Amino acid sequence: MRLLHPTNDGNIALTEEIVDNIPAYAILSHTWGSDEDETNNAELTEALNSMFRWYCNAAALQASRWFKRGWTLQELIASSAVEFFSSDEKRIGDRVSLECLLSDITVIPLAALRGGPVDSFSVKERMSWVQNRATKKEKDKAYCLLSIFGVHMPPIYGEGTDHAFYQLNREIRDRATASGHSMISRDFRAVCYPNTW
Repeated sequence: MRLLHPTNDGNIALTEEIVDNIPAYAILSHTWGSDEDETNNAELTEALNSMFRWYCNAAALQASRWFKRGWTLQELIASSAVEFFSSDEKRIGDRVSLECLLSDITVIPLAALRGGPVDSFSVKERMSWVQNRATKKEKDKAYCLLSIFGVHMPPIYGEGTDHAFYQLNREIRDRATASGHSMISRDFRAVCYPNTW
């Protein structure tokens, strides 16, 4: 793991690879967007006069690409605290204050957002958390679920989406068999990813 740290000259630099004794850290997640056009007076005026309404209207959060990215699923669920900021660094809220809205946007149950153990949710339910999310490559939807299911498998980027989900499903079954639990429901195949079995 590498972390950002302040340097003596006031800049920010990456640490060397940290393997042991990893200090407490925070993760800053973002999506890239275009810079605001400050030369367009009409747009700037609209933005300045609308900011308060934009921040107060939590529904604006629903439009954020962050909630539709596959790789942010772990950030939302696994982090002990998550705070949300606008593109101009204004705090919108945190996972606790926005939990009902976050659950509505992501279709993730409140119990999971509150830190409940993810293995208390069915395979079908956990798979559904990624269905409406986007990844650069469709097969990454399988890979971004690995930690949600507590399984390990190497990404094989030449394998195709169906095979990636087949491998994920096999790892889930193997983990369930090894632990003596029946994690797979019969209707899981048809509802989540019908072409992967």
